[in-house]
Amino acid sequence: MNAIKLKIANQLLSKNIPFAIYRFPNKKDIHLAIEKELLPHPVQKFFWMTHFLPAKNSKNVQWAVLMEEYIDDRFLEYITKLKERDIVYQKIENSTTRESYKTQFQNFLKTIKEENIGKAILSRVIVEKKPDDFDALGTFINLIQLYPNTFVHLSSHPISGMWLGASPELLLDKKDRKFSIMSLAGTKKHEEKETPWRKKEIDEHNMVGEHIEEIVKKHGIQILKKEGPYTWHLKKLQHLRTDYALLEEGNIDLMAFINDLHPTPAVGGLPIKKALNCISNHEQYNRKYYCGIIGETDFKKISELYVNLRCMQIGEKSIAIYIGGGLTALSKEEEEWDETKLKSNTMLDSIQSIEK
Repeated sequence: MNAIKLKIANQLLSKNIPFAIYRFPNKKDIHLAIEKELLPHPVQKFFWMTHFLPAKNSKNVQWAVLMEEYIDDRFLEYITKLKERDIVYQKIENSTTRESYKTQFQNFLKTIKEENIGKAILSRVIVEKKPDDFDALGTFINLIQLYPNTFVHLSSHPISGMWLGASPELLLDKKDRKFSIMSLAGTKKHEEKETPWRKKEIDEHNMVGEHIEEIVKKHGIQILKKEGPYTWHLKKLQHLRTDYALLEEGNIDLMAFINDLHPTPAVGGLPIKKALNCISNHEQYNRKYYCGIIGETDFKKISELYVNLRCMQIGEKSIAIYIGGGLTALSKEEEEWDETKLKSNTMLDSIQSIEK
């Protein structure tokens, strides 16, 4: 079944028709979403992608999820006969220089100390020349193989442009009344000999958990089980992770809950408003869909949504890779820079191995 889905995706990609293809963590099946107008059945769910923060010029995008029973040779033939469209590339941000990052770090740290901010996320952009033979679908397949326990996605839309990613962070998995939420914060290099977590990373992680528990309580959701924090290994990186199993006791407003939950301190900071102001004042670029929400939802009762981390934007001649890290009063600039270099390998490795 995956083979025909890849054939359909290849046709959509070659014809510049909006689509999304994705694979949930630790699953074998890939899924497809397309324009609602091309769907051969009523819409059941959407693949949804949002900006990090809503703004006047930000636009969320969505595609209708294609049901499995309609994915066959007949649908492939239908897609093959569609006309090719004009390709639309979105603007690529400038690469963050070492000197610029240093200045931003100093401004962040000054604000963190002056305004008593527990944590604020400083991110940056790495811009690489796009290989002449760049294969977006091949890179997607490569990411699936390299990172089986992440949410891997490739999407194309004239509003958002083209994005690829392999996110380790679940925002929310809701099936009717049952929820799962992940707290993922605190990063260090994978080492052969296990070393203790430092106070900085533990504090970072605890802030995310405190935020989740506060929002869960606000919406009257019961915590059935809390597991963690524990060390989660992801190839070259290790993260501190806590898992929450939750139960909806009444009828919650799903979108209101999501809007309260996101952005978590893992991608924004804490206190939320102060941290987001710090980002707006000092980060000096538009994150767009980086750190936004991505995944499946019906906007009512069902959602499997992730935070759009470890991702890249594909432009006409270049590729932008987005990475960041949590700053606290204890942060050191060189360590934070090195952490972002480690995180960038998720995307860089996938491109380089395709080039080989």
